[in-house]
Order: sequence, then C-alpha cells, then structure tokens
Amino acid sequence: MERLLYILLCVALLLGTACKPRTDYTRLLTQADSLMEHLPDSALYLLEQIPAHAFSLPAEQAYYALLFTQARDKNYVRQCDDSLIQVAVHYYNKVENLPMRARAHYLWGSVLRDKDEDVHAVGQYLTAAEYAKQAKDMHLLGRIYSQVGGIYFFHGLYEKADSICLLLEQVATLLNDSSLLLDVTKRKGTIYRAMGRYKDAELLMLKALEVSQKYHNKHSLNDITSSLSLLYSNMKEGEQALCFAKENFALQESKATCFWTFSLLGEAYFHTQQYDSANFYLNKALPTSNYNIKSDIYMRLGDIAKNQGDINLSLIYERLHSSYQDSARMSNQGHAIMNVEKEVGIRGEQKRLGAFVTKYHYLIWGILIVAIITFAILRQRYKKRTTALLKDNVLLSKEQKSLQQECKELQNKLHDTQGQIKTLQNTIDTQNYNANQITKLKEEQQKLKTERNAMLHELFCQTKVYEKMKRIIADYKKLEKSTEKMTDEDWTELIALIDTNWNNLTLRLQADYHLKTNEIRLCCLLMTDLPPSQIHYLLGCSRDNIYKWADRILEQRMGYPHKSTSLREVLKRLC
Repeated sequence: MERLLYILLCVALLLGTACKPRTDYTRLLTQADSLMEHLPDSALYLLEQIPAHAFSLPAEQAYYALLFTQARDKNYVRQCDDSLIQVAVHYYNKVENLPMRARAHYLWGSVLRDKDEDVHAVGQYLTAAEYAKQAKDMHLLGRIYSQVGGIYFFHGLYEKADSICLLLEQVATLLNDSSLLLDVTKRKGTIYRAMGRYKDAELLMLKALEVSQKYHNKHSLNDITSSLSLLYSNMKEGEQALCFAKENFALQESKATCFWTFSLLGEAYFHTQQYDSANFYLNKALPTSNYNIKSDIYMRLGDIAKNQGDINLSLIYERLHSSYQDSARMSNQGHAIMNVEKEVGIRGEQKRLGAFVTKYHYLIWGILIVAIITFAILRQRYKKRTTALLKDNVLLSKEQKSLQQECKELQNKLHDTQGQIKTLQNTIDTQNYNANQITKLKEEQQKLKTERNAMLHELFCQTKVYEKMKRIIADYKKLEKSTEKMTDEDWTELIALIDTNWNNLTLRLQADYHLKTNEIRLCCLLMTDLPPSQIHYLLGCSRDNIYKWADRILEQRMGYPHKSTSLREVLKRLC
C-alpha cells in the first residue's frame, strides 16, 4: 500500500510538471534520491522519465549519473558500461565532497563487478571504503564490505571473506540493521560451507532462511535456497538438496536462462540417483559462461556416465572437466585482487600524506623555521650551559677535595676522641679515685662522647645512603610519593655504618633481643636522629606503626614498663 502511494505521488508530480514550460528535473532528482533506499523501483521509474541530456550544470549531470546508476544497481539491473558513473566519480573527486565521492566510487565498483572486472571492482570498493570511513557513512560502509566479501568468496579467498564478514557484522550490529545482519548470517553460512564446516553452515543458513521468509525478501531467498541446495548436496543429502533447488527454481524470473539453478537441480538429482533428470538439467546448465560451473557440470556428467557403464563418454567428460578447470584457474583473479588491495592501501596513505602536506604547507614551513630558530637558540644556550657546567665541575672538584680533606681530618679527630674515651674508661676502671674525681672523669668522658656523636653524625650526613634518604623524605613532603625506594643494598649499607660507628649495635640487638629485620631497620633509623614523622616514609608504613613497633621492642623484647622511656634513649645508652 505504501509503495502504491509513492508511485501515485510520483505520477502526480510528473503530470503536474508536464504542464509547465520546463520540467523541474532537479526536483525529480531529489525526489528519486529520497525514494532510493526503500522504493528503488519507484526511484528508477522517476529517473527513466528524465532525458539523458536534460542537465547543463556539471553538478546536476554528476548527481543524475550517480542516482541513475544507483537505481539500476538496487533493482539488480546488470550494467556493463561505466561511462555514466565515471561522470559522477570525476566530478565528486574534483569538488572533494566526501559522502558523494564514497557513493560514486562504490557504484563504479558495482558496475565493474557487473562487467566481471573484479580486480578493478575491489579497487574501487576499497577506495570507497576509505572515503565512507572519513565521512562516517556506516550504512554505505556495510554495503561495501558486503560486496567485497562476495568477490573474495567467489575467487576462493575464504579467509579474507571471513575477515571482511567480521567487519560487516560489527557495522550491522552498530547500526542495528536487520538487512545487514541477514546478509552477515547468509554470507557466514556460505563461507563455512566452502570451508567444509557443514553443520555450522546449516545452522546459519536455516536461520537466514527463516528471517527471509518472514520479511518475504525474494532476493535473499534466492541466495539462501541456492546455498542450502548446494550445502545438502555437499552433505550427500539428496532429497533436501532437491527440495531447495526446486524452491530456488520457483523464484527465478527467467526460467530459460537460470543456468546456476539448472546445475543445482542436476546435482541434487544426481545425489538422489535420478540420473536421467540429473543429465537433463546438467545439460541445460551448460550454456553458462562460468568456467567453474562448467567444470563441475562435466565432472558430474562424467560420474553419471561412469555409473551407467559408459566409460568412453565418462573419459570425454573428464577431459572437458579438466579443460574447464584449467580455464577457471587461469581466470581466477585471487592474486590480482590481493595485489590491488595492497596498492589501494599504499595509494590511500600517499593521498593522505599528500593532502596533509598540501593543507598544511605553510604551517610545515613555519614549523621548520621555528624549529631551526629554536635549535639555534638551544644550541647557544647549550654552549653557555656547557661552559658554566665546566666551571661548576672545576669548583665542585675543588669542593670535593676540600670536603675529603675535612672528612679525613674529622676521622682523625674522631679516632683521637675515641682513644681519649677509651683511655678515660680504663682510668676509671683501674684507678682508685674518690667519688668526686670519678664524677669529673665521667663528665669529661660524656663530653667526649657528645663530641664523638656530633662527628659521627657529621660523617654520616656525607654518605650516599643518607643523601638518598633525604631525597625520599623531601619527595614525600612535596608530592606525597617518591620514585626512589630504599633497596636491600641501601639497608645493608646503613646497618654496616651503624655497626661501625656504634660498636656492632645491630649484632648485639639481634643476639640479645632477637629483633626482626624491620625492627633492626627502625633502630638504625632512630640512631640517625630522624623524627618518626619522617622515618615512616623510608620504611613504607604509617606513623602509627612506627610507634607500635617501638613500644613492642621496648616492652616485649627489652622488658621496659609501658611509657617508661623511649627506644631512642635506650639505644643511645647501649652505645
């Protein structure tokens, strides 16, 4: 009913415009384009009313060429002349209209497909796909993938056809397009049949058949019944193959020239062992121009002759089968199609690069000039910086030598102080002094220890491990994280320094109190006079954990009452 209304509207439009001095053909073009998707036969009818030379403007000529080619394609009219669609291709390439350019190249590919120039057709389809992606025309992209997948399949490129089918499925799912989803289902079934996955193919084809019957899609029913007949012939299920071959025959508009359907009937009758009928239909299919079909027909005729005991006729058919098989192999364009796919990809990259260079010509030159100036400035700065660094290195070298000398003097002074402390201790232990003298000696000893501790701390601050600890703490204070961590080697170096400076403190702690690794590390950090608010950064724990560990060492390991002293004070006394 809806189609009838559209046709009546079109007729009314034509009658209305016929009374005018000049028919508004441009309006007819727009009307035809609006009908193209859902009523392609009405669109073709409208376009056929327009004289071939009705337009003088290049834009109108291109639009007419594109629409007329598209309408014929949608109505399954075989087109063997691509001169008309080339008018649209050349115009839309010139004006750089991406959506129309994509449609024009797609339709050129369809005409080339009708002319059996599949290699060139794939080239145009892939070019159209690039433009469709840029124009974000997913509907057109889906149709392109469908056509390319069909050509890949026809030339035996089953893996490529399957990969294209996956892309088509993604587009169909994205658009929620039932027509494209049906196309995906039947194509996957056909591919699986060719790959020998008969059960998978059967499930998909029966599903596609159900959908096509529901929507009365005659074109899809034609494809699916044909594929199912061939599938059941491959599966040696002759009755099923014959049933679908007859259904396919019923769908044909031209009963005299449906050579592919004749070959299906012949194949199906062969598998039901009805050799006379098989022979009849196979011979009716022989006028086909398709070498693959001819090759298969002669192979099957040879099998029939052999089964009927006519060996000579069987050998004749076998030779004809081999001859047409060679012709089919020579006409197969699979390798050429693969090459054109690569060429289109390379050409697309070159076009994109050329367009980029053209579009951003001045920008590129500007960037180059800025880059040169920037390079010159940076080079000058680098020279100045290098000179400054050389000066700094000389000063640093002097400072390092001075610092090394100071460290050496400090170590000598430390050695003397430790000797004095030891001498005082021996004096206190061996001599009989009164209480006042002992107190004075101990005060002097304590003063020397304080000096020693200050010198040890000063030496410790000059070590690499201390510098790393300060960097980690500074990072945490500023950024609440640090890229540096205390490694096992760093902890080993810290423990060795503490033991060297504090009379093997860690060894005594392990021997007397059996402290764990983290507890030993905490004790070492407490000997550096770092506050708990900074120590927890180095241990990778919370500040509360520092206090808990310290309390556990004091109370559980060393036996001190709760809150009676601090771990740092106890450690100082142990030294």
